[in-house]
Amino acid sequence: MRHLFIAFVLISLAVGVCREPVRAQNDDKPVLLELPVAEPASGKATTGDQRVEALEKRLSEMERRHQQELEGVRRQMEELREQLKRAGGEPQAKPVQPPKPKTPQQEAEQEVERMLREAQEGKKPAQPAQPGKTGTPQDQLESAIEQMLRQAEQEPPPRPAGGLSVLNPKITLLGDFLGRVSSLPDKFGGRGIQLEDFASGDNDRFLMREISLEARAAIDPYADAVVKLSHAELGVEIEEAYALFHTFPESALGRYLEGWHAKVGIFRMAFGAVNLVDGHDLPTVDRPIALQNFVGAEGLIRPGISLSKSFELPGKTFGEWIIEVVNGQARGGELDPLPFTGLDNPLVLTRFKTFREFDKPCECDPTRWWTPWISCVGRSDLELGATAAYTARFYAPTHEDLFSFVEGLDLTWKGYDPRPNSYRSYLLQAELVASEIELDPDTVRCGIGAYLLGQMRLNRNWFVGLRGDAVQLPDVRGHQFAVTPFVSYFLSEFNRVRLQYQFLTQDAIPGQRDDVGAADGHTLWLQWVWAIGAHPPEPYYVSPRF
Repeated sequence: MRHLFIAFVLISLAVGVCREPVRAQNDDKPVLLELPVAEPASGKATTGDQRVEALEKRLSEMERRHQQELEGVRRQMEELREQLKRAGGEPQAKPVQPPKPKTPQQEAEQEVERMLREAQEGKKPAQPAQPGKTGTPQDQLESAIEQMLRQAEQEPPPRPAGGLSVLNPKITLLGDFLGRVSSLPDKFGGRGIQLEDFASGDNDRFLMREISLEARAAIDPYADAVVKLSHAELGVEIEEAYALFHTFPESALGRYLEGWHAKVGIFRMAFGAVNLVDGHDLPTVDRPIALQNFVGAEGLIRPGISLSKSFELPGKTFGEWIIEVVNGQARGGELDPLPFTGLDNPLVLTRFKTFREFDKPCECDPTRWWTPWISCVGRSDLELGATAAYTARFYAPTHEDLFSFVEGLDLTWKGYDPRPNSYRSYLLQAELVASEIELDPDTVRCGIGAYLLGQMRLNRNWFVGLRGDAVQLPDVRGHQFAVTPFVSYFLSEFNRVRLQYQFLTQDAIPGQRDDVGAADGHTLWLQWVWAIGAHPPEPYYVSPRF
């Protein structure tokens, strides 16, 4: 606009200076095209140069005022921008999304919905805006439905979000680092008196106990695959590798197995409450001493087949039945503790457990008598389980099989406060294991062990707990007792540190040739567990939110 004004003024000036005076037909006075230019003080007629100079001065003044106004506007904009930043950031204009074009299937669905709506309102359905279609409203409705079905069959299936990346497995890399200082003697390391992977006589040191690589992915609509590779000081091994069938294709076998889940491969067996849990996801550094004497320090891991089925019980209670048939001998020819060593024979396990959730504060909580100590628990879960396992091993002197039978009972209670911004939670876990082992055709040895663990979550990051163990050794005469307090700090869901102390004592029954010698000692552990990659499943003792 300013440039147009300047051009108009210059053109007018040129016309007013250069052309001759125009006289009217009936008037002798000259008529000039005059512009509002100030007359000089002398009163003489202004020349063309003077007029140009006056206009330039006036235009310069106007331009100066215009620049001042622009500067004022800029300052106001800067002030507004600063105010927006202080209030939470500059608003960003959202781009207007153009409406997506409708597919033929969507148009047909809308047509069917319109006809059904008009039919329900008692109106005569309007004729669809498609040429060449006549007939009754019923015919039109059927025609629209047929068109919708044809379009659905012709259109290709929608491509999943993320493209081919959804076919990639979820990969997680976990590390389990330990440090240990102990006064325990270097004997009887195979019976829970030493932590796994610590060689006899080399207890006080640091150790990268495990580097685990986990991959999980769907094989097809029927099954998922899970692979866990573990690297420790002894080398790389397949910790778990199995396919989990959550449904079966339509067939006679599929109808027979409806509702069952199947696990095929190498997996952790469902013995008790914690054998299914990896070592880095336990609430303590080591497995309970009572269990180490029966299932080993790493737990029962065997190749085989597992079947499980869940069902609903009365009173908002759910149950699960598990049947597993695996190799009697451990991987690589290794020998587990005698109760689970079945040479040339399979190991058969069955487990039944129930689960119930209590969601009424204090009213239905089975631990109401705890109220003076832990206050009211808003929600809690209670799980009860019973397990039995049987195997046999070949006895060469008599060429017959010697049996081993193990049974167990377990309880797990978890309570937490469901209120927002509250992380307080509790864990109570107990397990009892008993075994009968036929050492020779004339000798049967019985063993029994139990532990009790309690843990409390103080806030988002801190956990404290205590575990007690008592065991009568299953294959030799002797007893062990242990007390283990521990504290854990979660820096995040992927990074946690634990400090644990343990006092262990072992007595002996004199006068027996296979007595275990008495021993006791103190042990201090430092553990650091980290994870990178896909989000791993949270440990079972963490409340529903982190």
